[in-house]
Amino acid sequence: MAVAYGLPNRVIAAASISGAGMFTSPDDRKGMNSLNRLIFALARRMPALLWLIAAPHARQVKRNPAKVIDQTARDKHVPEADREVMLDPRTREIMIDAGPEMFRQGVRGFIQEAHIAATPWGFDPNTIKPPVTFWHGDLDKNVPVESIKRLSSRIAESSVTNYPGEGHLIVPRHWNEIIDKLLSYENHQF
Repeated sequence: MAVAYGLPNRVIAAASISGAGMFTSPDDRKGMNSLNRLIFALARRMPALLWLIAAPHARQVKRNPAKVIDQTARDKHVPEADREVMLDPRTREIMIDAGPEMFRQGVRGFIQEAHIAATPWGFDPNTIKPPVTFWHGDLDKNVPVESIKRLSSRIAESSVTNYPGEGHLIVPRHWNEIIDKLLSYENHQF
């Protein structure tokens, strides 16, 4: 969103796929899982303390990503659609390969991203000029869809594609649809 805001004459469209909204008000965190609420609260108030959560998790992901995926898939709070994605052999292999990469250079990037999402953006979403499309599962507990709908309502030209019965891991099932929409902007005139 920051790039769409900052470069409105260069950006033809912006997209968010199960992405973070603005987590600056308590309403934005309603329906969010307790771990993410804690992460964003610490990121907003005391980001240095996130090391206490992020470092052990990063070690687990780097040592045994398959075990982390299995533990997450068994969590009773994970939507069934996300569980199916995690247990799909092809997607699981990709997640096992990609998981350690997320923390290859440590946890600083994770902490910085959480801090950015948890603090005011420094611009009003109403001032974003390019069209913005959000894709989101309605059972997403990492980033509740209601927070995305609130953000979308503040952007003049935006839309939310909501997937009923799906959670955070919507990309494997909807990749072609998302890519087709993004490619539809290729002939957009500045």
